[in-house]
This record gives sequence, C-alpha cells and structure tokens, in this order.
Amino acid sequence: MYKILILLFLLPLNSYALIATEEEFIAKTIESRAIESNLSPVKMVSIAWCESGLKINARNVNRNSSVDASIFQVNSIHWATMRKAGLSPVNYLDNINYALFLVQTDGLRHFSSSKKCWSSPKTIAMVKNLLTKT
Repeated sequence: MYKILILLFLLPLNSYALIATEEEFIAKTIESRAIESNLSPVKMVSIAWCESGLKINARNVNRNSSVDASIFQVNSIHWATMRKAGLSPVNYLDNINYALFLVQTDGLRHFSSSKKCWSSPKTIAMVKNLLTKT
C-alpha cells in the first residue's frame, strides 16, 4: 500500500484521484512514458500485460537459467548494462524505461515470444479499456 501512495507523486496532479488499482497505476505510468518516448502506449501496455500481467514483482526463470524480472520481464542478459547506467532491473520505473529503450533501439524483437498475446485484438481491446477507465 505504501509503495502505491509514494509512487503517486510521479504522476500529474490531476491523475491522483483517478487511480484505483496497482494495475491501473502501472498501465498509466507505461502510457505516460510511452507517449514521452514516441511509442504506442497501447502496444507498450499490451506487451507489459502479456509479459507480467502488469505485476511489479513478476519473476521468471527460463530453461537456459536466465531470469526475467518485473513489469516487462527484462532478461538478466541486460542487467549488467542496466546497472552500469544506474538502473535496477527490479525497480518498476527502471524496468519500464529500459524496456522502452530496448524497443526504441532494437524494435520489438525482445518481446517476440509474447507477440501472439500482445498483438491479439482481445488484448488490445482490454488494454484500451484499462487506459480509458482511469
């Protein structure tokens, strides 16, 4: 609960009263950062939804022993680069920002394993609904 209250300071003042759940908060944060990065907010929230269900603490150990962490499931092969830049793979904002950076520099290839999910009309409709209800 305290995490959510503290994180609200990162959103514009007029957004505070509109946020009802952590899921909505994360979706609105991704939306805001995607717009600032000239990326599609619906696509980026859809990717995060498919990667982690918008869960900050999501974690997955892969068959090759690499680890995926947080909202965008940034893989451990990127963690050294993130740390050199002063970012933490498990910090939700760092995870979002690094995922946006990956999409800007490498396209969507890092999220190809979940493409069937994030490109589906059902997911896109759900995300649009999520973004418009807050």
